[in-house]
Amino acid sequence: MDNYHITWLLMTLGLLLTSLPIQGKCMDEGGTVFSYEGISYCAKRKCASWHKTRDWCERIGMVIAQPSDPNGLASHINSINMTCYYWVGGRGNNYNQVWLNGTVLSNSNPYWDAVHDHPNVGNDTCMVIQACNDFIENTLQTRFCHECGYRLCQAPGDEGWVDRALDSVDGSIIGVVIGGLILIVIIIVVATYIYCKAKTIRQNHYNIHHHQSSKNQGIIEPTSIRELGHIGPAATHYDTSYSNNP
Repeated sequence: MDNYHITWLLMTLGLLLTSLPIQGKCMDEGGTVFSYEGISYCAKRKCASWHKTRDWCERIGMVIAQPSDPNGLASHINSINMTCYYWVGGRGNNYNQVWLNGTVLSNSNPYWDAVHDHPNVGNDTCMVIQACNDFIENTLQTRFCHECGYRLCQAPGDEGWVDRALDSVDGSIIGVVIGGLILIVIIIVVATYIYCKAKTIRQNHYNIHHHQSSKNQGIIEPTSIRELGHIGPAATHYDTSYSNNP
């Protein structure tokens, strides 16, 4: 495996691991996760005002959706049967509708729903996309911000969670990556357990040996002293080869 593939694998693993908590929060809150053009979205079919939708998106670690292709996104939402009106991240400023990132959406923009004429640009109006079964090509509309609409969030940043990195990757590779991570964790846990167990056994053996050695030493020393006490003094040898007689 060359450096390119290693780098790609590490980036994929990083995106996967960091995206899972956000994705999990969406589903925990009753939302549905889907991807469009490499961006991950969370949609919840429960009515809320625009402000509550924005706050809800932030609470789950996302931002209210600001699609670069509202028509395409609306068509995709409609194709997976998640109709109908969803709040997106744009508000009126009495002159134009403006995305939260500061981009102005002029009144003549082709994304606006021509059936409803020009958009309302009052500062109490916000944008929705129409993803109904009978949706028309131009899907952006405006509503009063306090009205009811479904919630639509997107992952923060341009790349979404993990979809862009994995768009061209076969699903089996994803399975291998996840399986490899699980295997690594299992190996680390087992190795740690074996090491701790072996260390405990060695320590127990040492303690037993040390205790036995100390006990034996205490028995041997008094015995040696008693044995030495029964040994008589060394015999004195007298030379009798000389006589006192002259």
